[in-house]
This record gives sequence, structure tokens and C-alpha cells, in this order.
Amino acid sequence: MADRLAYGLGPSALAGAAVGTVIAGPVGGAIGIGVVAFGTLIGVSAIAAGELNARNISVKYDDSNDWDFGFDNKFAQGLKKQLPTEFRIGPSSKTPIDVCDGCKGILFGEALGFFANREAPEWRCQLCDLILDALKRSNKLGQGGKIKRIGSIIILQQRSGPPYVPLLRLCSDIWSLGKSDNKTQIGFPVLPTAKEFRFALLRKWLEWCDKKHKCNHTQGKEMPPRLIDVGKSPTDIPKLVMGDAIKLSKYIAVSHRWGLTPAERRKYSTTRENYHSHTTEIKQLAPTFKDVIEVARALGVQYLWIDSLCIIQYDPNDWKKQKNLMKGIYTSAYCTIATTSAQNMNETFLKPMNRQSEYICVKNASNQPIYVCSDIGTFDEEVDNARLNDRAWILQERLLACRTIHFGAGQMYWECGQGVYCEDLTRMKTSEGQKKHFRLDPEFPRLLYRSGFAETWYFIQSLLEDYSKRGISKPEDRAVAIAGLQDRISIALDCKSSYGIFGFYLHRNLLWRRSDQKLKRINYNTEEFPPSWSWMAYEGSIKFIDIAYGELMFFNSLKFDLADETVLITDIWAFKDTPSAPEETSAGERKIVDASGKKTGSILYDDDGREDSRQPLCVIVGRSGIPSRTQRAHACYHIVVVRETQEANGSYERIGVGWVRNDYVLSQVMSEARVV
Repeated sequence: MADRLAYGLGPSALAGAAVGTVIAGPVGGAIGIGVVAFGTLIGVSAIAAGELNARNISVKYDDSNDWDFGFDNKFAQGLKKQLPTEFRIGPSSKTPIDVCDGCKGILFGEALGFFANREAPEWRCQLCDLILDALKRSNKLGQGGKIKRIGSIIILQQRSGPPYVPLLRLCSDIWSLGKSDNKTQIGFPVLPTAKEFRFALLRKWLEWCDKKHKCNHTQGKEMPPRLIDVGKSPTDIPKLVMGDAIKLSKYIAVSHRWGLTPAERRKYSTTRENYHSHTTEIKQLAPTFKDVIEVARALGVQYLWIDSLCIIQYDPNDWKKQKNLMKGIYTSAYCTIATTSAQNMNETFLKPMNRQSEYICVKNASNQPIYVCSDIGTFDEEVDNARLNDRAWILQERLLACRTIHFGAGQMYWECGQGVYCEDLTRMKTSEGQKKHFRLDPEFPRLLYRSGFAETWYFIQSLLEDYSKRGISKPEDRAVAIAGLQDRISIALDCKSSYGIFGFYLHRNLLWRRSDQKLKRINYNTEEFPPSWSWMAYEGSIKFIDIAYGELMFFNSLKFDLADETVLITDIWAFKDTPSAPEETSAGERKIVDASGKKTGSILYDDDGREDSRQPLCVIVGRSGIPSRTQRAHACYHIVVVRETQEANGSYERIGVGWVRNDYVLSQVMSEARVV
């Protein structure tokens, strides 16, 4: 691991990589034990750089997050055989129209950047009108870029922002008796509206994935303590059953938004008062859950796991037992149903769909009819940007699930290790190394672990930043709602982890900072609570200090306490002079200045109550940059700012993060101190 090559080279061991040697001063004179002049750390950087090259460690990471649009006509042909003709909407044939030369170019694979000049009717064909309408719906009209075709999608290729915006979809009519275009997705010019069509499509997705993919590897390995038995017919009565009382069976896990008032939530929950009656019959079912039961029966799955019904609510003892089982519950489920379009438990997601699609029929290069349709699936908008996926708990549920069915506002989507299948039969995949590629992993974090040290860190960084932005009803659940993911990553990395900090990336993990707003300390009314050095101790979004992978040299006097995972053991250092300037910068940082008033670094405090009127102390985490005799100012040392706790027993707590210039002098205050 690139960053770990310098592990063990701390302040007392950086003069030529000889452990225990006294640091030499800038002109060769000894400064003295306990004082470090950072301008002298030149020899080690060359050694570390040589090791980096010898290890040939890749630091490539694809930070883009785009979909590759493809198609799967074998799936569509198999679906057609199972669909009754009553699902057909619209004619199986339509007279093809002529389009302008510009639109012909788009259909045959050329890029065209002309639509800013095509608002005059005399310049337009019917496909021009469809494209203009799509640009208006996307608020992209007049913003520049090129219109082009990718697979079965017409997109706007942008000059800035996301590389492209999907506008229209192309398909060959699934009901056509003629030969289909092998370069276009077989699909529906207008999506069927019948609920039974959606169930047939869901059954085909499951069957296809079971037979063709390797996503369902964990199903049935363990059963949750409690499940909901929905029976097999609409007349069966849903009831709560014990997992150990039934044989290993398929069950579906559910991701949903709670919403509602506390009283309404209680009505739809299992509590100590209604627990025994629920084992006979669950009389009050939320509308959302009634829809879930209907889907489960249509798929031939008898058992469901829903958190509000399978965990006894308002019972701390049951919650303490159940919270540690969450990762296994979603991992072992046959699939997960995400009620994405339902804003709370009182809403349904199987409501009748008002399918309205403008479409035209054109001819391809082989003179075959294809359809250009306006009702394109918008997975990113309907799913990733939905309110459900803005919740903290959902991140873990989604990543640990091997397959998920998303009921979006416009379409259903099937998400598995092979990508996303849309209800309109468009298929979306990702490129290797992208964030979406890792998130689709049905054995998360298998793909991540195999990707390399740098890619693994960058993904973990983006994952934790994403999680920190998400909403959560009970702030004190901030550590619990991602505990399953943390455990899985920790096992894969074969390292210790504690409150969102992974031992394998300990130094980088500790260099988190608040985002635009100051953080708020969470009042944990529990026996266990995160330490000050964990971002889980606060409400608010965080981000990590941006240091290119391979450019952070670690200091070895920083480690987990083997006896207590909430404690860090490290050395504490003081600044040479009173360092903090009185005014904040526009970014909320306070300058560190030397005796002459020259800026030598900065501090960003975590919240208003953390700033210390006394001279700040710090923990040295690492050094970035490769200093030389002519470029010493290019290196800096990254620090966690601390203060002594009120107990004053040799314990310290984090109050912020910062950096200090490499030639600024620090003095050691205490070795082997405890940061809590």
C-alpha cells in the first residue's frame, strides 16, 4: 500500500530512516530530543518514493459516475414469450416518417450540435420537436453541447457538468412480427399500464438473474429472528413468525421511508403491547406494506422482513439484539424491495400509472422500423436522488442487498451485479473502477477489495462523505446505521475499525473536516458513544482532506489502543509560538502564524464549542508533498488539533483539524497520550 510505506517513520525517526536517531537541524546542528525541525526531513522522502516505484502501486481511480447504456435483446425475447397479448398498448406497426438530415445523422451515430438554431418551425422535423421538448424538460435548452446516440439512447453531450443527459430512448416494437434491429433495444413504444405486466416483468427479472448471473449467492444462508408470513393467496392473513421455527426459505427484505407522526408510526409497528397478537394476525398494515405483500405473493415468496414489524419498537433490549443482525438480514434476502416513490408508510407505490409517451416511428439504416420515445427511464433522478435514498439507513440496506427492485415514480428498476434493468427494457452498466461499479457488487465489498489500495480508499472516502450528508431521525443512530457496512469492509481489509475509522487507512481516515457548516456534537444518551476523533460524534456532513494517494507519509506514534477501541494512543505536540490569528478566513479557518505574523498553516475547528482559548495542541498525522532543498515550502504536515479533557488525566480530545508548514517547529508535550 503506497501510503503505508512510510508507516513507522515518525518525528523521532525521520532523519535518514534510522529509528531513534536525533533529528538534525537545518544546518546540521542538533536541536535536541523532543523538538522536531520539519525542514530537515529530506532523506526519507527519496527512500519512500523509491519504494513506491518498486511496488508499482496504481493510484488510478475513476471518479466519474456515469452509466453505459446498452441493451439485452435476449432478455426481451424471453419476456415476450411470457407476456399475454392483452398487455399490448398501441399499434404493433406505425407508418415511418421522414426526418431531417441532421436527425438522420443522430440516428446513424453522428454527433450534432445544432439545436440552439432549430426553434423555428420551418427548420424542424418531428424528431427535432421530440428532442427540443426533451431539452426543455431537462432545462438544457440553449446550454450548448451535442446531441448524439449511444446504443439505444439519444443524449445531450454537455460541455460542463455531467458528461451527458439522457433525452430519448429508441426501441424496436416487442410485438412486431418482423425481424428486429440488432443495434436497438427491443422494447415498448408505450409502456403497458397493467399491474400484472409489472409482476410478469419482475418474475422474469428474478428468473433471468437466478439463471444467468451470480448475484444470488447468499440467499437462504441464515434466517432473521422474525419474519412476516404473508401466505400464498390474497385471503391468507399476514402474521409474525419466528425465523428458527421455519426451514431455510426465500424471504424479501424491504427498504422504506417511515415518515408520519410518532402516533401513526406506532399504529403500524410491532410493540410489546401488540407483539403476541401479531403472531396470530397483523391487523393494521400500512398501505405501503400492503403493496409489498401483493408483490411478494406475485413473486411466489412467502416471507418478508420489514424493520418496523420484525423488530419490537420502543424496546431498547430488543433493539440492542437486532441492530447487530442488520447486515446479515439484507445480505441473505432473496432480494430487496425499495418502496422508492412512497414518501411515507401511508402511501402506495402500486398505484395505477398514467403512461403518456410521445413517440415516432422512423427507419434505420437497414430500412427497419424503430421507435423514438419520450418516456425514458431516469434512474439517477427517480432512485439515486429520491428522498428514500437520502436516508442514512438506506445506504447500508442498498449496498448489502444482492439484488434490489426499485419502485420509482415513473418506472420500476432492477438493480443487481450486472447493472440496472429499466421497465422500458433499457439496460445500464458501469465501467470497472467507478463508484457505481463497486456499489452494484452483490458480494460487497468483494470488487472493492480486489481493486487495489488507492481505489479502495477513494471509494471508502466517497462512501463516508455520502453517508455523513444523509438524514437520520435519531442522530444517536449515526454510528449504528452504517455498522453493518463498516463490519463488512473491516473484515475484507482484515483490519480493526472503530466508529467509521478503519485501521488500514487510520491516518487518512482521521483527516476529516466539516463541510460548509459547523458540526454539532450529538448527545448520546447511551453507554457507548463515539470518541471525539470520530466524525460519528457529530451531526453534519464531512469531507476528507484532499491529498493525492501515495503522497501522505504516516507517523507511527498513532495507533488504536488495543484494550479500548474508543481510544487512540499517540504523541501530543505544541506549537512554537501562539499560532492562531483572531480572524477567520472565508472558509471558516483560522490562520497559524509565526512570530513575525507570517502564515504557517491553518486550523478548522469542528464546531463553535470546540475552539480553545489556550494555545492549541496537536497530533501529527502525516506529511504530504515531497520536499527538497529547493522546494521545502511545498511540503506540509497534517495535524489533528486537540485539547486536554476536563478530567486532565493525560487524556485529550479532538477539537479540529489543520496543517502546518514543514519548516515550522513543534515541541513534544507528551508521548503515549490518550485521545478519547
